[in-house]
Amino acid sequence: MDVSAVDHRVIMWLRDATDYPDPKLHAAEVGPYFPDGCPDQAPAGWPHDQRPYDGPHSTTVCPACIASWRTDYLVSDPVQVPAGTPLTIAFPWTDEIGRMKEPALAVGATAG
Repeated sequence: MDVSAVDHRVIMWLRDATDYPDPKLHAAEVGPYFPDGCPDQAPAGWPHDQRPYDGPHSTTVCPACIASWRTDYLVSDPVQVPAGTPLTIAFPWTDEIGRMKEPALAVGATAG
């Protein structure tokens, strides 16, 4: 299989991004979804420089693993995408996460 044949994506949004140890990591991203199961090996053309492939279910989503992804992430329903759609699109929220950690914006904080 070639990555150009991967025609489904999901949106994955880290549930507790403000508690994540590295705020520069992506809080949300569009990622590949494999309706027939995550492949054992990275498909030909996989962008290893952007997204390492550590094996099935570690960086990809399929029917067998979507429930486990939903433990830590909000995961959308998969959608079919047109040819040429990027395999992944990452959204780092460094400033937003830092802002959310400010005491005045913390849940339950009161103005003083």
